[in-house]
Amino acid sequence: MCNKSTEDPVSWWYRSSPDAEDDFISFGGTLLNGYIERCSLEEDDLVIEKLQLNDTGIYICLEQAGQGVRHITHLFVSGNLVPF
Repeated sequence: MCNKSTEDPVSWWYRSSPDAEDDFISFGGTLLNGYIERCSLEEDDLVIEKLQLNDTGIYICLEQAGQGVRHITHLFVSGNLVPF
């Protein structure tokens, strides 16, 4: 969830670790890169479908299309690997 305080659009970024580079997920309400296949936006909230272990990381919602306040969420995905 992005608990923004303005009416301006938000952007979402992802980092696999605190020292990793930012990977843009969305900009101003539009999904980018490979995220369009498994992600969606419900208003300003990011929804990830079919979570995978490598989705673990830091998700950052930025107000004012990336120029404003940051809202940080840490996501930890764990589970058992089921071989096919």
